[in-house]
Amino acid sequence: MTEPDTYDIIEAVKKMLASSVVELSDEDALNVAALYPTWSSKIGQTVNVGERYWYDSKLYKVIQSHLVLENWTPDVSASLFTEVSVDLWPDFVQPIGASDAYMTGDHVTFNGKHYISIIDNNVWSPETTPQYWEEQP
Repeated sequence: MTEPDTYDIIEAVKKMLASSVVELSDEDALNVAALYPTWSSKIGQTVNVGERYWYDSKLYKVIQSHLVLENWTPDVSASLFTEVSVDLWPDFVQPIGASDAYMTGDHVTFNGKHYISIIDNNVWSPETTPQYWEEQP
């Protein structure tokens, strides 16, 4: 048996910590993002809600369990993934349903302005239903 190289050591550490990173907050997950598997390593496999994967230099979280298909990349499959972010005012992303709806207190940036959702299960934009959003100065 040959001695492990750096790659072998890193992969062993990832395996050892795999169960530990599952419960991390988004902020903590971003601090140890290199410990998460790549999205491409899951093609043909089922992924579950809450799991996180690297894709195109970003960390994404699964918001709907599904079989990973090659053309359902995280950057274009908003119904399946959301980018992990700790940005206080992330860009508004049109929800597709209850799985990714905005909740009371969620912050967004929409057309260059900041808004806070004032209802739970908010799937409407500040433009279409301004009564569900509070514009911020």
